Amino acid sequence: MATRRESLWCGEDDAGIIEWCVELLANPALRNDLARRGHELVMEHFTFDRFAETISRTVEEVLRRAPNGVQEIQGHGCASGSLDE
Repeated sequence: MATRRESLWCGEDDAGIIEWCVELLANPALRNDLARRGHELVMEHFTFDRFAETISRTVEEVLRRAPNGVQEIQGHGCASGSLDE
């Protein structure tokens, strides 16, 4: 069995994966269309700006949850003992 989506196909078992591989090997137009749509999704959702935004939000959340703020985080892997360097 396999799942077929607009830009990603997933085989639930070996037979499903083989089925999709054979179909894509036999159909270059379908293969190219799937690759194009997948590329568009990656370029839309996995940009450097989105990555930086996610890291920034995560760091802010960690700092917000630390009872003593930055002081609690210092000493837990910061080689210099300061987050400003």
